[in-house]
Amino acid sequence: MERKQEYITNRVDQILNSHELWPKNTLKLECEGVGIYQNFTGEVLDELQEDGAIKEERIDIRGNPKPFIMRPGGDPDLNGNTVVEAAENLERFSSENGHFADLVAYVALSQIHTELRDNIHMDVLPEGSRPDLLHAPGRDPDALISLPGEYVPVEVYNGTDYLSNGTRKFRQVRDLASDDDEVVNSHPMLINRRCDDIFQSSVRKKWNGMTVNTDLILAPEAVRAEFHDTFKKFNLTQLVEYIPPIETTDGTPLTGDEYVNISNKKKDIIRPTDKMTDATDHLPDQYMKRVRGGVQLQYVNSFYRRHTDQTTLDGCYVLQTIYNQLLREGGKDRQVALQDGWQGAKTQYRRIRNAGGQQQKQLILERTKDLLNQLQKERIITEMNGKTYARKAEHPRPSLTF
Repeated sequence: MERKQEYITNRVDQILNSHELWPKNTLKLECEGVGIYQNFTGEVLDELQEDGAIKEERIDIRGNPKPFIMRPGGDPDLNGNTVVEAAENLERFSSENGHFADLVAYVALSQIHTELRDNIHMDVLPEGSRPDLLHAPGRDPDALISLPGEYVPVEVYNGTDYLSNGTRKFRQVRDLASDDDEVVNSHPMLINRRCDDIFQSSVRKKWNGMTVNTDLILAPEAVRAEFHDTFKKFNLTQLVEYIPPIETTDGTPLTGDEYVNISNKKKDIIRPTDKMTDATDHLPDQYMKRVRGGVQLQYVNSFYRRHTDQTTLDGCYVLQTIYNQLLREGGKDRQVALQDGWQGAKTQYRRIRNAGGQQQKQLILERTKDLLNQLQKERIITEMNGKTYARKAEHPRPSLTF
């Protein structure tokens, strides 16, 4: 904790010794790049402000008031200020490249669908393919996953903000979740750079949905020259991934705007999903593993909603715990995975804590074994060198470390 605070304090001094002002949010984003949660950085900046070491003022950036830090008594001239100009350029990047991230997400989901479709009843649909059963009027998700018995509408965010419940994206995700009294199960997924714990908890606990934190900002290679200096100025280059041009397998080039504007009459350009899989070679491995982890974990979580037998339901609790552990911890011996999953489920689920006696435990674990065998047949998990792994996946909600 002290190391983190010292790092932030020193970085503030370095910046304000060289510049009259600095965007608060880009500093928080920079610190996230070295493993410090933005809420912690915000707390340290608040303490510095309370101690009189810095002050905060809001400055209009492309029509939006943004917080900047500066020395007490500072009154910088904003006309022609290079920091303000860079902040405006960063804001322009976010507004112009959101659709590109939608396209990249569809490419990733298409690849995952192609990998799994022979084993599970699943489909992936592009933007604008909104079944009438989805209840939100006028709200089209950026992509849509169909799983047995439920839909997973996908929202994508490619901006630099650290998303919270107060953001517009949260409202979009919320609107795509089904209400308790609706027949159709709709459990939304958000693919973004990173959102806070409250956002993640709301999606997971309220709507049985999923957040995928890629820790990356995606940019088409074509804009590298235009925005590289801006990212460099704010020390954000390590968070940006430039993606080569996206083409379908038949060589049709696509931009993000073209993807979101494809009409139903032209869906055959990007459907079936095989037409998009060649472009997967251009996507960052980290991005693919986390999105794959999110889709596969959402599928594992759906087991609970498809069973009624109580022993099976208890086995689903243990199964979810095991799969989360495999995504975070890597491969395990199958028996070790079962025992670790049982202990983790006891901590998390009251039903498992109250399971009566050794005989009941064995019945639940036997059912969990059956479910694990099913996942192996469906290629959600895989066996290598005597250990069980989540197939080609990482946890969609990784922790930050300093």
